[in-house]
Amino acid sequence: MAKKSASKPKKEKVAKPIEKEEVVEKEEVFNQKVDKKSLFAKIWNFTMWTILLLWMGICTTDFIRTQQDKRPVFTFMNEVIEHEDGKVYSYTGLGYRIFFYERASYNAVRFGPFWMNEHIPEATE
Repeated sequence: MAKKSASKPKKEKVAKPIEKEEVVEKEEVFNQKVDKKSLFAKIWNFTMWTILLLWMGICTTDFIRTQQDKRPVFTFMNEVIEHEDGKVYSYTGLGYRIFFYERASYNAVRFGPFWMNEHIPEATE
């Protein structure tokens, strides 16, 4: 003999009807917040990409000029270091340094990061 389970009838939850005016007001407030954030994000994004592209152009221009044995254009700190056998011209740009060695013992051009020093690299054989 099978037992019949005495289950309670399930109650359905009825959502409280939302008035149309409340929905419209909430959507407007939400849209205003999204628009403000997205406008700020767009401006910030555009500004950062512009700065990055300009900086890359500046670095590339100076790099190409140094490869052609020309002096860099976009540098703000230039100095001449004199040695017994010649001179070293040091140029510092935005995030990079350039050294022109015009010495009897070493004649070259070095382009590198701003923390690079004037020390002449040792010859590797």
